[in-house]
Amino acid sequence: MTLSDAPRPRYRPVEEGTLMGFGQLLNSTTPPIAVDFGAASMKVMQIASGEPRSLIAAACVETPKEFLADPAGRLEFQLAALPGVIKKGRFRGRRLMISAPAGQTWVQHLQVMRAEGADLKQLVSAQLQTQTGVDPATLVIRHYEVCETARGSSSRTETICVATRRGLVLRMLETLRKQKLEVVGVHSEHLAISRAVPLLTGPSGADADAASDAGPEATVAIDLGYSATKLVITHGDKPVFAKTIEISGQTLDETVAGQLGCGELAARQRRLRAERLTPARQPVGAGAPTGIPALDAAAPAASDPESPAGALDLSDPIEGVTDETLMCLRYHRTLFPEVRLTSALFVGGEARHEPLCRALAERLRLSAHVADPLAVIDGASDKARAVNVDFSVPQPGWTVALGLCLSPADI
Repeated sequence: MTLSDAPRPRYRPVEEGTLMGFGQLLNSTTPPIAVDFGAASMKVMQIASGEPRSLIAAACVETPKEFLADPAGRLEFQLAALPGVIKKGRFRGRRLMISAPAGQTWVQHLQVMRAEGADLKQLVSAQLQTQTGVDPATLVIRHYEVCETARGSSSRTETICVATRRGLVLRMLETLRKQKLEVVGVHSEHLAISRAVPLLTGPSGADADAASDAGPEATVAIDLGYSATKLVITHGDKPVFAKTIEISGQTLDETVAGQLGCGELAARQRRLRAERLTPARQPVGAGAPTGIPALDAAAPAASDPESPAGALDLSDPIEGVTDETLMCLRYHRTLFPEVRLTSALFVGGEARHEPLCRALAERLRLSAHVADPLAVIDGASDKARAVNVDFSVPQPGWTVALGLCLSPADI
């Protein structure tokens, strides 16, 4: 989410002939520090400008368990911890590119009928108020035009509308300002993901030529988070569909806790050890999807070491995510019937659990793989550049942070 209409800080004009101080010059040319205020952890990343992209620093702060179900307390904890993280991680400068917490961001598609002389932003705000009953003046609202659609004899503009409470955003900006940190951009997690997708999936060379010959293509990125699942469909780096699905890692843990009669922490540990999350299915035959080996839906499924009596059955939440995703794909097809949706990209912290991604890929029948944002950045294997980050395993949870690094400064 961008905040071009947020109150701007007042600066004393520089008199003609006055030279900018070295510290000011360094801060203005240093790339911003990306801060992803995630539910399970806060991720902080800075990459150098230009090509090839190289890592300056990265740091991760896990969310204490007492704040996992407390969004307000979690954000306060993360904001308080951020200055120490920047100092310990040896980040450069004080400029920040931050995410608006997904759990407190509203994302909806609107079909807006244009009116002569009316600004599209005003029309979006008015329709948003009609649907939610919330005064637009209390929100920071951004809209992204997708395409023109026809309904009967009238034409409407398909838009992605993103909104969050203005008071929340202003409190974040004020807290960071008091910590002598300068926020230069605020973006929704959905839009940050869309900016990272081309870097994670883009074909090159002969593959790019073949894709071009086959016609326009789309990618669905599924961000499996602890508190929510975010879905974004992109054409290249342009987002054309975005949605938040209220089924998450926490939902899975609550389901396991109910089945086993244990606490959520024990349930989570048990779930992450499981090789299968649903009862074994019969082979699906020739219609099975294809993908990288880690997500091959045709792979043998009888490897769960747990006894049948203790086996997990997360069919309901997994089917819930699948059904929501398929509805989104159908909606995209009505908007862009000529565009082929060729692949699914799993991102987010919960995507580290292969059995979960495999179960979803099997049901979606799409070629799929798990992203590793750190693998596309030079120097990401240098442990001296990171704090509390394990480079030895894929880190799909860093996709939002990478997207923020690629996002424009707009405050």
